[in-house]
Amino acid sequence: MAEVFIRRVRTVPSTKHSMPWKIFSLSALDHCMEFNSLRIIYYYKFPGEESITRRLLQSLSEALTSFPVITGRLLMDDKGNWTIKSNDAGVRVIQATTGVSLDEWMKIAGNRDEIRLTYWDYEHEKSYVWSPLHIQ
Repeated sequence: MAEVFIRRVRTVPSTKHSMPWKIFSLSALDHCMEFNSLRIIYYYKFPGEESITRRLLQSLSEALTSFPVITGRLLMDDKGNWTIKSNDAGVRVIQATTGVSLDEWMKIAGNRDEIRLTYWDYEHEKSYVWSPLHIQ
């Protein structure tokens, strides 16, 4: 069992302002998925922490410019349907590492170890601060 270290928690904004306070309605499929979510972990090797991290954050910021709805916050309307209220708050990015190499991690990590790499924050009571996108 390898220990997991949370190195940084940051918020990445879009490179330009979105349409503040615009409301986006979710589709019927989106509403069916309310109680289902995907927790995906991408493993990758990289040469230097700062160079790849900086490039990933810059790329994410530019992508958010093309898809501003991702930076919004979930809200429930008067009929009980989820909507996304546009804002410029950005998305949460969490950088985590382990005390072993990627090759070692892949050999020893089990489901319980991997779940520790997925950050999940249940904030349905405070949906106005819950982003539909969370990256670690």
